[in-house]
Amino acid sequence: MEFEPVWKNAKYYTGVLKPADGMENFRASHDQWLFDTATGMVYKRVSAGMIQPSVTADLGLVCPTYCVKFSRGGGCERYSKCPKASWAGLTLEGDSKNTAYAYVPPGRRAITAVQVYKYKWKKSDVQLYTFTNNDGVAGAETKLDATTNVVYGEYYWGSTVSGFMYPFDSTVHMDSKAEIDAYHKSDGNLIYKVGVGKLGGYDSWSFFVKEKGKTDYVSLENPLSCTVTMDSQTDANGGTDYVGTKFALTFYGMFTEGLSWEKAKLGNGAVGENEQYLPSPQVADGTLCVNGDTKYRLKADAVSVIPDELPSTGCTLFGTSMNSPGNLPTSAESTTNTAVTPTDVSKMCVDKKEFTKATGCSYLAGMSSTSRL
Repeated sequence: MEFEPVWKNAKYYTGVLKPADGMENFRASHDQWLFDTATGMVYKRVSAGMIQPSVTADLGLVCPTYCVKFSRGGGCERYSKCPKASWAGLTLEGDSKNTAYAYVPPGRRAITAVQVYKYKWKKSDVQLYTFTNNDGVAGAETKLDATTNVVYGEYYWGSTVSGFMYPFDSTVHMDSKAEIDAYHKSDGNLIYKVGVGKLGGYDSWSFFVKEKGKTDYVSLENPLSCTVTMDSQTDANGGTDYVGTKFALTFYGMFTEGLSWEKAKLGNGAVGENEQYLPSPQVADGTLCVNGDTKYRLKADAVSVIPDELPSTGCTLFGTSMNSPGNLPTSAESTTNTAVTPTDVSKMCVDKKEFTKATGCSYLAGMSSTSRL
């Protein structure tokens, strides 16, 4: 069974912070997770990098379209998407959007049926090819075209068709929900997330690099990834909600994939309020992260400490141990450089962080024009 996870007890949203309405406020991930009712295990996808054109041959792919969310009336409310071959003349956004193949089960009783489409990713031009025309009829190989005579609007993200494809050459594979679920439950199986839309407009678009005058594309290093097993010590707040849970993390420069973020209101009316996005879980500085036989320690660039609001009874008077606060001086304190004769004109005797022999300035003992501040 696939599902979209939500926060346990609306974590970080209890009391006055709890959302008033709207499922979106409770959502922990937009990704579909898989629950195995027989074993009680939950499976999720993690990032392993992108296709490397210099080391990967042409890659055969299949894309299954199937129902991922059923309506209460027994129909299909949402289905997985596979992009059509040519987008010229198609509707890009809204309820009439038709740039992906529609899910049409063969009868109401066959709502769990799966329709499979064949594609190929070619290393020669790093482009996606399809073997199906816009009407869903299988045919000759042709390059998928989502740009020619296609005009994208300002909010082109909604025009993207993204889906999951699997490394097979024939549509006899992944043609049942049971086969798809079994594939998702096997550790190490590769699933390719493919987005089609405006050039450079997809949030996870892969860019391929080719050196000038060279034929092949350059291989880029895969991002570092490792797994954290949570307990009360690895939770920055000492929490126990995630004890025993494994989080697969992938690091892209300053970004970390594998954690979820949610908006929380911080502060109070007395000191001011603001909203920040907080990661969940919040991993403690120095936590162990493991990738096979390689072990890493996660070090924070910065740690944000959010103080708790004290109750009205949380402040008390100072104790009686302070005998005297001291005395303020009653007259100006004189400079200790009494041997230096002051000039009658105020001058700045520093130039470019070096002492200079400016007119009216003299060096203090031991100083020269090469002395640095």
